[in-house]
Amino acid sequence: MNKRSVILMSFMVILLGFLVGCTSSGDNVKCKDIISKTLETADKTNIDMTVVFGEKIYENNFDRLYNFSIKKIDDGAIAYASTGGYADEISIVYVDSDKDKKTVQGYFQARIQTRIQNFTGYKPKEVQKLENAKVIIQGNYVVLIICDNVENIETAIRQAINGN
Repeated sequence: MNKRSVILMSFMVILLGFLVGCTSSGDNVKCKDIISKTLETADKTNIDMTVVFGEKIYENNFDRLYNFSIKKIDDGAIAYASTGGYADEISIVYVDSDKDKKTVQGYFQARIQTRIQNFTGYKPKEVQKLENAKVIIQGNYVVLIICDNVENIETAIRQAINGN
């Protein structure tokens, strides 16, 4: 193979990689990017901290927070109020199978119930956020939303997943 053929082949491999990586479904958007875009465009929340899949703090706390194995997900991010006095949280995970989406949805619903119990005696004012919390599925993403403006956050998340 001559030098020109090697260069041409390399270019084709790179081009093919770009074409395969670009889909219109939105399922190639990283969870950290979805969280970031959501927090930029949505109404103000008490959320001031984000940790993402691949960071040690995320991996060390995921199983404890959600009561299921991090091995079930392919990507994820958690944005939350770091003071602890607020229930605000947005958690998004990416999973490959429909079965895992439903499983994760159930775990996120259970997290809401656990947090309702925790905040009832601690800070009852935050319980309303938890009672209005939502778990949504879009594509291969499962999202837990706990905040005052759930509908606005949901819209922003859906738009970010779609690449808007």
